[in-house]
Amino acid sequence: MKEFFKYFSASLLAIIISIGIFVLITVGIVAAIASGAEKPVKISQNSVLEIDFDFEMGDRSYTDFNPNTFQIEQVFGLDKFRVLVEKAKEDDKIKGILLNVSYVPFNQATIKEARQILDDFKTSGKFIIAYSESMNQAAYYVASVADEVYLYPEANIEFLGLSTELMFFKNALEKLKVDMQVIRGSNNKFKSAVEPFIADKMSPENRQQIEKFIGGMWNDMLSDIGKSRNISVEKLNQVADSLWAVTPKGAVEHKLVDGTLYQDELEAKLKEKLELKEDEKINFIALKKYNKANKNSAKVSHSSGNVAVVYATGEIISGEGNDATIGSETTAKAIREARENEKVKVIVLRVNSPGGSALASDVIWREIEITKKVKPVVVSMGDLAASGGYYISCNADRIFAQPNTLTGSIGVFGMIPNMQAMFNEHLGITFDVAKTNHHSMITPFKPMTKDEINFIQQEVDRIYEAFTTKVAEGRKKTVAYVDSIGQGRVWCGTDALKLGLVDELGSLEDAVKYAANLVKVKEDDIKIIAYPIKEDDTVEEILMALEDLEGETETRSTLSKLFIEKANQLNKVVSNDRIQARMLFDVEVK
Repeated sequence: MKEFFKYFSASLLAIIISIGIFVLITVGIVAAIASGAEKPVKISQNSVLEIDFDFEMGDRSYTDFNPNTFQIEQVFGLDKFRVLVEKAKEDDKIKGILLNVSYVPFNQATIKEARQILDDFKTSGKFIIAYSESMNQAAYYVASVADEVYLYPEANIEFLGLSTELMFFKNALEKLKVDMQVIRGSNNKFKSAVEPFIADKMSPENRQQIEKFIGGMWNDMLSDIGKSRNISVEKLNQVADSLWAVTPKGAVEHKLVDGTLYQDELEAKLKEKLELKEDEKINFIALKKYNKANKNSAKVSHSSGNVAVVYATGEIISGEGNDATIGSETTAKAIREARENEKVKVIVLRVNSPGGSALASDVIWREIEITKKVKPVVVSMGDLAASGGYYISCNADRIFAQPNTLTGSIGVFGMIPNMQAMFNEHLGITFDVAKTNHHSMITPFKPMTKDEINFIQQEVDRIYEAFTTKVAEGRKKTVAYVDSIGQGRVWCGTDALKLGLVDELGSLEDAVKYAANLVKVKEDDIKIIAYPIKEDDTVEEILMALEDLEGETETRSTLSKLFIEKANQLNKVVSNDRIQARMLFDVEVK
């Protein structure tokens, strides 16, 4: 006992000291911020807005502290990007934009919306020049919107076509003696979220749907590039298949870029556009600095508005959510508050989700059903509005999607791991249960009985029937038709439009304008109020300042990042509700 108290006291003292140090550091940093450590940003005349896209971009901007990783997570949203580029468009001090892009870590629909915002900037008559030492396909897709595109003389463009790679866990689970007990909707042959746990490669149905939607995304990408660069889609495909753009010479020869320049030559070209002398300095201002300079005038949300934008981003879960997850309680409350706000005339639900809990999806669906009777609801789909994401969208008055949005995935599955053998054979741990009835406990530490499997199968089929019925009612289709295009199949926005799953192709801005027109609000009179409402941005400002103080951090190895990412995705699927309406597992378009 004496030894116990000895070590306990030492541990307790260490904890107290650690907390004390943390508090002192935190107080010091906050005091530095409060005392004006951060100098105000001033924009000089004849400036160039520099955008490098070296940040994560979501639908809505937020900054948060993750207590699990002790990292500050910052997302620079499309909402903020749109407002800042529009501000720069009208700002007399900003003469043009330099896109310094090599790698763009966004999903396809987000990239398209960012590109559309930049395309609109060009209507001001101001220039956009793109330049990089190298460009991946996403970076080139964004860069191609520029008036002129230049590469470093020894650089290259990754212009090869799209692909997606899935990771399968079946063999690993077998070695660990884990049996994934999977129940899909009886005819949900395209519901491939479960495939990584029961197979070692794609099923023919999964390969078919993936090739279909990445083909649609690639064609849309080529169409946009072709319009900007005045190159046919056929020619662009030929360039990709022949690897003609992998060298700077080939990229110039086939008109993907306008030339090659060293950094000093690029600056000389910019000085020429800005009418500067050779010895004069170019006033570059980074996007985040421009944001700080305009933090009072570039608001993305009003305290009161006539158009409510309700953001629904991430996995759908029961209970409370946050900026990165759609909680049924949080999202339903946001929709309800927008409905009960008399100044709000119409609601736009911005959905960016692969789905999740079927029950949580139904809670949100019901709130939209009630709201439609009071004021119109328009849905704007982002990168994903699949499975549960489509469930919460299907009964809106109008649905907008981007051509490269992934949607549909109308299907349901249940999954319970049986880890009995793993604990028994690898760890020597056994389990025993006392119960009052035959089915008192369905546990991951024993195999399910035939009756229990049949029960879950019935529940999965019942929920799938409810899903297809609600889609049929919302989209004014027959249940048989919805089932024929459902069965878990994912579609890109272009195909979803043809099938009647969405009504129009367009951005969030297009959806907002349509919604405003529905209730006779003129475009110039639109005032957006964003939900869920953020009560106070003081903490966010402190976290943003802390992020600036962090500087460069050591990055994890590629392999480490990969396994952490896959582990997190696996955990989301396994730890979610037993019955889920979720899109196929981890589709990464490269």
